[in-house]
Formats: sequence, C-alpha cells, structure tokens
Amino acid sequence: MLARHCLHACIHAVRHLQWADHVIALAAEGTVAQQGTFDELVANQQYIYSLGVHDNQSSGSTCTRGKPLTSPTTAQASTVVVPVAPAEVDEAEQPDSPRSMGDMAVFAHYFKSVGAFWVFAFLLLGWICGFLTNFSTVWLEFWSADATSANPNRATPFYVGIYSLLQCLGIASVVGVNGIGMLIIIKLSGARLHKAAIRTVGSAPLRFFTSTDTGVMTNYFSQDMTLIDNELPLALVNTNVMVWIVIGSAAVAATSSAYVLISYPSRLLLVLSTTNFIDTIKGVVTLRAFEWTEDARAKNDTILNTSQRPSFLLRMVQRWLTLVLGMVVAALAILVVVLATQLRTQSGFAGASMVSIMTFGKFIAAIIQNYTLLETSMGAVTRLKTFSESTPVEDPPGEHTAPPSSWPDRGVIEIRDVSASHAGVETKEGDGNLALRGLTMKIEAGRKVAFGKSSITLLLLGLLDPIPSSKYTLSIDGLPLDTLDRAALRDRLISVPQDPVFFPDGTSFKGNLDSTDTATDADCQAALEKGGLWDFVLEQGGLTAGLTADSLKLTRDVGKSYLQAQCAEASEAEIDTISATQPPVKKGGVLILDEFSSSLDVDTDKLMQEVVLHEFDGYTVIMVSHRLEITMRFDQVVVLDRGSVVEQGVPTVLAQQKRSYFRD
Repeated sequence: MLARHCLHACIHAVRHLQWADHVIALAAEGTVAQQGTFDELVANQQYIYSLGVHDNQSSGSTCTRGKPLTSPTTAQASTVVVPVAPAEVDEAEQPDSPRSMGDMAVFAHYFKSVGAFWVFAFLLLGWICGFLTNFSTVWLEFWSADATSANPNRATPFYVGIYSLLQCLGIASVVGVNGIGMLIIIKLSGARLHKAAIRTVGSAPLRFFTSTDTGVMTNYFSQDMTLIDNELPLALVNTNVMVWIVIGSAAVAATSSAYVLISYPSRLLLVLSTTNFIDTIKGVVTLRAFEWTEDARAKNDTILNTSQRPSFLLRMVQRWLTLVLGMVVAALAILVVVLATQLRTQSGFAGASMVSIMTFGKFIAAIIQNYTLLETSMGAVTRLKTFSESTPVEDPPGEHTAPPSSWPDRGVIEIRDVSASHAGVETKEGDGNLALRGLTMKIEAGRKVAFGKSSITLLLLGLLDPIPSSKYTLSIDGLPLDTLDRAALRDRLISVPQDPVFFPDGTSFKGNLDSTDTATDADCQAALEKGGLWDFVLEQGGLTAGLTADSLKLTRDVGKSYLQAQCAEASEAEIDTISATQPPVKKGGVLILDEFSSSLDVDTDKLMQEVVLHEFDGYTVIMVSHRLEITMRFDQVVVLDRGSVVEQGVPTVLAQQKRSYFRD
C-alpha cells in the first residue's frame, strides 16, 4: 500500500532495521554516526553490527525488503480502516454543564470551606465599613445643625475629632475586610477546595478517566482554581463592602423622605464558557497526517470567537446599566429637592440625603460589576462542587480487607473466567468491547510471563474491574483480590509504569526511590548501583540531595560507560532509568512491568533486562512489552486477541513454529 510513498520511521525496535532501504544512526551528540543500507552497515561491523540484528535475519519474517506486500484476499484488504475526521457537534445540542449561578447552596459550599468564624468576621467588618462611611455624612448634618443654632452644645474640635475618628475607623475596617478576604479566605478556600478536588480524582475509578475528556480535568486544576484564588476573593471583598455602603446610602437618603426609599432588584446571569486546546495539542500529529489542520484551525477560531461573546455582552450590559443608573440617580436627586421643598423636612437631613444620592449611582454600578464578577467566579466553585458530588468513588463494598504483612510472599496468580471492560458495570458479557474475555490461567511462583496487552496489569492492580455478571476467580497466593483494600493492594505489588513518575523538583533522590520511607540508605544505594547511577548521585550530593529535571543530564558513552553526569536537561530514556531503579527498594513477590523500557536505547535496555532477570530472581514477573529481545528471555508468553487468549507457551518454541501468532 505504501510502495509508492517515502516512509520515514524513527524507531527503537532495532529488529525492523533490516526492512529499511536506508538506515541512519545518530550519535549521543546528535551527529550522524553511520548511514547507508542495512547490509552495508552490518558488513562494516561497527555500531549497527553490534546491535545483533544480523543474527535474526534468517529467523525473522519471510517478507522481502523492498518488495510490496500483497493482500491475501479482498476481504482482508477491505478491513483496512481509514480514519474519518471528527464530526462537527452542534454545541446547542450539548447538555448544559451543571451550574447554579446565585444559588445559595454554592455560596454555602464556598463559605463552609472558609469557616463560620472568618465568614462572620468578614461580614461584620463589611457592615462596620458601610456604617462608618455613611454615618460620617450624618455626623456632618449634626455638626452643621449645632453650629448654626443660637446656642451650640459642642465646640468645633469635638465634631472634628469624632469625624476624624469615624474616618480612621472606616479605613481600618476596609483594611480589615481586605486582609480577611485576600489573606485568610483566599488561603483557606483555595487549599480546601483544591484538596477536595484532588481527593475526588484520587478516589475515582479508571473508567472515569477513560470516559472524561482530559481538558475538563485540566480546567478543574488550572482555570477554575485560578478563578478561586485570584478573581473570586477580590470580587467578594468589593461586593461585601459595596452592598453595605449602598444599604447605608439608601438609609441616609430615606431620612429626607420615606418616598425615596426605593429598591432595585437586579440579577445578571452569565455563563462562563471555557475552551482549551489540549486535544488539539495532543493530536496534532494525527491532524497533520490526515490533513485536518485547516479544519481544526477553523474550528478552534470559531470556538475562541464564541467563547468571547459572554464577556463582550457582559461589558455592553454593564455600560447600559451604568447609564440607566446615572439617569435614575439624577431623577432621585430631583425628587429629593422637590420633596425637601414641598414637605416639612430638616434642611440638614435633606443635604445629607443629596450627598448620599449623588454617590448612590456610583456604588450601585460598582455592586453590579463586582457581583457579576463574583457570580462568574462562583461558576468555578459550582463546577468543583458538582465534580466532587457527581464523580464516582472507587470504594466498592466488601473491599476493605487488609492483607497479611508478608503478602504476597510467593506470587502465585490464579485467574479463572475473568471478563473485564473499561466501560465498567454497564458492559455486558456479550458486548464486543471487552478488554478481557473469559481469561483463565495460573501463573506459578517465580515465573516470568510476558503479555502484549496492558489490561492484565490494570486487572491485577484493581484499576480494571471484572464485570459482575461473570463468576470469576482472581487471586494472588490464594487471597481474592476483590476483597482487599485497593490502596493496600497497590502498595504490596511492585509496579513500574510506562511513563516515569517523579515527585516535585527538589525532592531528594531517596524520596523518589522510596516514597513510603521504609527502605534504608543502604537499600537505596544498592538499587542505584545496580542501575549504574550511584556515582552520578554522589556527584549531585548523595541521597539527600534534591533531584531537579532542569539541572540534570545523563549522557551515554557507548562502549565505555553506562551513564555520565553533566549539567543540562535529562532525556526521557535516562529518566526512565532512574524510575526503573525504584522497584528493587521495595520487597514483594510480584513485579508488574508495563512497557517500562519503551523509551530506552539498546544499551540501556540491555542493562534493565539484566536488572529484571537477575535482581528479581524468584519474583513472579508480569510484563507488558512489544520488544522481542526481552520477551524471548521470559519463561512464558501469552498472546491476546480481542481480549481472549489465542496462544501461550515458551517464547523460543513459539518463535520457531510457522503458524504462530507470536511469530507473526
């Protein structure tokens, strides 16, 4: 099918080099070490020859390099699946995300994360600020009335002193309410809401992550937390202060005449539309390969334009309301003058009322702007609240048994009639989307078994649940896994994932090797020595030194040494090497490897093979790998097709059989 196309392949599986027309080998410095045809490079007996690929030419596939592959039958050829560009989804048909702007339950949830004491202090200081700001105007009326009377009761310094005290207390209350809002509330609410979201994510089952868009999860911990930590406290402080000031201004305005005591109920509903481009970034290779770039760019531009509409409309509405409020204030001012002249009203209170009304519109406009910003930010709290309440929890009934301290001491794994699906309990036995279908096998203690599918590792770690309709047996050393506490299960099994996991920058080497702090320094040193990294760790300051990816680089010197330490950035292969030295620190009877060497080069891969085969001698090893070299050294290989076992046996024997799934 690709006979008339130019194919460039960047691969680490060296067994495929013999099928290339031209091979280019890069040195550690990024320069070209060798290039030419495969036969020429093997004849030179240098780097390509040292990989040992020439030994496998006779036992490999029967295909001929440079010749196109013919399809056996038309029916088989018709099964080729051509990717189709993702269909456009009408956003109007999408269900609304849970939101309840202005819902008191959301405010109660937010204030609960702060604490009743600080909420009360926050509201009290806001009330004091509103009272002092408006009472100063009333105090001026008392002062003017007494000063213009025939017999003044108080001297001028008395009124000046009280007025200055009111202003100072008002400033202090503003500082206090801002201090509580921007220092205490922002700290308590951010920490507790973030902790609740992390706890929800940590307790969610695997099927939740497979069915939930990555961008949605990212928004919870990026954009939503940014709103909660930045915009929400500021909007809350301003709204709290302005509401009390407006109430006080209305009360002062009412002293002129009760007819001007008018309320203006107003409510703005804003839908915060958030859009991210994580899916585009992750799938950019696919978009370019199938020439979907222009369609994807056009769709992103449309979504970006749509996402800005709420903000634009909000600004328009705010400007219009500001104009209307200005006109209403002008009408109120005229009304106050009319009432003050036509009714018997004290001139002092009429003047105070006029002063309050003149600033009334400005405060109302500020409330509207800050309250809409508050409701917009509260949308983040709504999403986090809904996320915490609606996300399923990985806590099935009956799975709270703690295994014995020595478990698993042997590592005998028994699997009988197990069917599982990533979809969870909704999937039935007859569906065609089962990850595992009727899996039955028994792995004796100390056996090293290779699989081609990661579902088996997810099953053993409790990340993939067997469907409840099947009567199955799943146990290690006779202990059923469906009765064990899942956290304890994952702690007792030694597992190395495909992607390395490190703690934040600055965490010590020992902390990265042994997160539970159960191993001694000697155990950590022995693990690093087996991985060829002890000298490097010593140069960095020892086990207690911090490990930072930005300050490390591990470089290879092929044929002389395994790793050398330099000051630069660590590559993925070398990071995987440090990650792979973590398991020898733990003690247990089962080792699970999921494509742990996928990013390693040939030399590093050979070293890691020796670590697995010798340092874990006596362990039951379950490995998922597509690398033929290490698979051939295992005791058994299991080939799965659509979740069912189609072949199993000794790898070296299966590789010699002509009609073998493993060989194909």
